[in-house]
Amino acid sequence: REHPMFHLTPVLVKWSKSEKFNKICTLAAIMVLISACAELSASTPYGKFGNPGTGILTIAISPKIGWFLMELPCSVMFIYQFYIVGGPQSKKGVPRFLAFLFCCHYLYRGWIFPYNLNVHQNAKNFDLGIAFGSWSVTILHAYLNGRWYAEHGTHLTEPVLDKHADTKTYWYTTIRFHLGLMMYYTGLISIVYHDTLMRNLRPCANGKRYCIPHGGLFEYVTMGAYLSELWCWLGFAIASWGPNGLFIFLVSLVNLMPRSAASHNWYLEKFPEYEGLGRDRLIPGVW
Repeated sequence: REHPMFHLTPVLVKWSKSEKFNKICTLAAIMVLISACAELSASTPYGKFGNPGTGILTIAISPKIGWFLMELPCSVMFIYQFYIVGGPQSKKGVPRFLAFLFCCHYLYRGWIFPYNLNVHQNAKNFDLGIAFGSWSVTILHAYLNGRWYAEHGTHLTEPVLDKHADTKTYWYTTIRFHLGLMMYYTGLISIVYHDTLMRNLRPCANGKRYCIPHGGLFEYVTMGAYLSELWCWLGFAIASWGPNGLFIFLVSLVNLMPRSAASHNWYLEKFPEYEGLGRDRLIPGVW
């Protein structure tokens, strides 16, 4: 049963003929604003910014467990919405391909990535409150994708009449679809590569907990992994062309941009030689 507050939610964003789905999209837009305000006020307590006692539940856990718990709802909710609840499009080609792409992404991010983390001396610097608090984002993300592919993203399967050529065009033949996939796959490869660079930093020299990353985009920006992720999600948004992709790109943008600035300042404070490397924060030659 729907919570009474859901009925009071205004429809500010209209992406389909479904009032329920439009309300969920409105909640997603509000969540982007909330995420922006939260990250601008203080960096989310995990990784180098993890400090026991600063999170929602103030319980510090291993990053391996924290990342796994944070991403788990994405896999579960999406599989439920697309494969179990389903919809008129859940057995059609393009939605099934995009669903497979989504599942592969979270097989890596939610399962393989946490397992492979190289944690310094079994440190516990991931706040349990963040893992559970992030469920509002991960559940929304998975729900929007599941319903968009299975039901509401009709442009993915229905042909569009080209008035000039008097022919029908399918989404999988468009430039946007191919451009989005190219950006997504290059971004995903870059994510895995830069995650590997970060993981292989340890053990750092002299037993230190942190050291400066090198290689790939790290030679140009402090947060090469973040740039890869934003590029990946932008491609994802273009390929799917709906609120599902727009939401994850925007919520990633408002989280990773302030965190990039904070991380850049952190490196400058911790490593006197860092300024001499001439790296930008997130975008080479721009910022």
